[in-house]
Amino acid sequence: MGTHHQSNGLRTFLEHWGLLLPAVVALISSQVLAFFAQLTGRPWIWCYSIAVFAGVVAVGLLFYAKLPLYRPRQFFTFGSAALP
Repeated sequence: MGTHHQSNGLRTFLEHWGLLLPAVVALISSQVLAFFAQLTGRPWIWCYSIAVFAGVVAVGLLFYAKLPLYRPRQFFTFGSAALP
């Protein structure tokens, strides 16, 4: 009597644990929304300032990464295939 059976891999994993990811996302989202709902005044301004700073840093890093393409005047390229 053999106990060897064929596995379905990802399909079996999703059947057993597929609800865990949406549940964790919902829990984290509710905590984040509750955090932002109670912010007023100075803490709200600090959160906004930090987000704007992070956006400016991200744009600066993108510009720095695309600088080799901007020098030969290749402005509208997408993806990493054009990068050296």
